Amino acid sequence: MAAEARPSMREVLREASDEMPSGGILALLVPDTPLWGDVQPGFNIAEETRGVMSQEVLATALETFETIKMDFRTIPVIRRCIEAAADVGSMLLELAQLILRPKTMDRNESMANIIRSNAVRLAGRLEHLKEESITGQEERFAPLLIEVQRELQCTQGNIEEWESSDVFLKAFSCCDEAEGRRICEGTIRKVLEEIRLLVALSATDLANELKNTELQKEQRHLLNRLGDGNYGIQGNNIEDVTCLPGTRVDILEQIDSWVRGASGSKRALWIHGMAGRGKSTIAATVAHRWKFRASCAIFHYRRGQDALNARLVCALARQLGASLVSEVKNAILQSIRGNEDVANEQLSEQFKTLLVASLGKLKEHPYPILLIVDALDECHDTKDVVDFVRLIHRHSASFPAN
Repeated sequence: MAAEARPSMREVLREASDEMPSGGILALLVPDTPLWGDVQPGFNIAEETRGVMSQEVLATALETFETIKMDFRTIPVIRRCIEAAADVGSMLLELAQLILRPKTMDRNESMANIIRSNAVRLAGRLEHLKEESITGQEERFAPLLIEVQRELQCTQGNIEEWESSDVFLKAFSCCDEAEGRRICEGTIRKVLEEIRLLVALSATDLANELKNTELQKEQRHLLNRLGDGNYGIQGNNIEDVTCLPGTRVDILEQIDSWVRGASGSKRALWIHGMAGRGKSTIAATVAHRWKFRASCAIFHYRRGQDALNARLVCALARQLGASLVSEVKNAILQSIRGNEDVANEQLSEQFKTLLVASLGKLKEHPYPILLIVDALDECHDTKDVVDFVRLIHRHSASFPAN
C-alpha cells in the first residue's frame, strides 16, 4: 500500500491560515469592537484556533521563516525586506513560548494563540511570495508585499494594545518570572521596532525597483566603486561571532538604550577594555541585533591589513548603500554619483563626502543609523586613528540625532 504523500509546506500553511480568522485582539480585550478584519464581535480566538495550532503547523511556520532567507538570497531589492519579515515571524513564535512559561493564568494561552495565529498567517504570506518568485511573476510582488505588511500591522496592533493595557505585565506577575518578563519585554520591543520599519517601506517602490534592471545595474556599479563592504567580518557570517544567548546581557541592553536615545552630544559611544575581553564579539552582536531595525554598518580593523584598513569609510558607506531604508541608501548612492573616484581620496574627504554630506540630509530621519568601528587599536597607522576620531568629534553634530 502506497504511503500517503506528506502535504507541502504551502498546503499546511494554507489550510491553517484559511481556518484562522484575520484580525486583531478581537473579543478577548475589546468584546464589542474588533480592531481589524472581518471577525464578528464575541469571537474567541483561543477556542477557535486550538484545533489548528498543531505542532505540525507551528513547525512548518518556523521552517518557513528559517528557509525563506535562503530562498530569497539571490533576489535583489526585496531580499532584506523578506529576511526582516521572517525574523519577525521567528520572534513571534518565540514570544508565544515565553508567554506560556507562567502557568498561573488562563489568559496566557489565549494570548499565545493569537500571536501564533499571526505568525502562521505571516508564514503563509511569505510562502506565497516565494511561489510567485519561483514562477517569475514579479508583477505580483507589490500586492503580495502589501499583504505581508498588513499582516505585520495586524500583529503590531495586537502587541501595542496589550502593552498599553499592561496585559504582558500581568502575564508575568508571578514573583519567580522576573527573568521571563525581562526577556519578553526585550523581544516585544525588538518585534515592534522591526515591524514599524517594515510597514513604512513602499511595497510599490520595491517592486518597481526589482523590475528595473538598469537601475540595479547602476546601483551595483556605484557601490563597486567603493570596494568590498564586508571587509573585517570574521567568519563567513557576522552571526558566527556573536555573543552566546544569555551572555553580556547588561552591556548589550545599555548599548540598545543608547542607540534608541542617542542625541545631542551622545552620538558617539566608546567601548574600551583589555584585549580578549570580547569587545569585537559585542560589536558584531550589536550589528546583528540591529540589522533589521536600523541602517547599520560595521568595520573590524585587523592587524597587518593596512591596505584594507585604509578603506574604512568606503566599507561603511557601501553597507549603508545597501540599506533596507531607501532614504539612507539613496543618500549614499547620490554622494557616489557626485564623485565616483571618492575611494581614491584622503580619509577626511571620504568621510565628508560619503558620510557627512549624505547623512547630513537626513536630519529628521526616524530610524537609527548605526556605524560600528571595532579594534581601532589594531590599526597600524595611529595617525589614521587619531584623524578618524577627530572627524567624528568635528562632524557628529551634522549627523541625524538618532
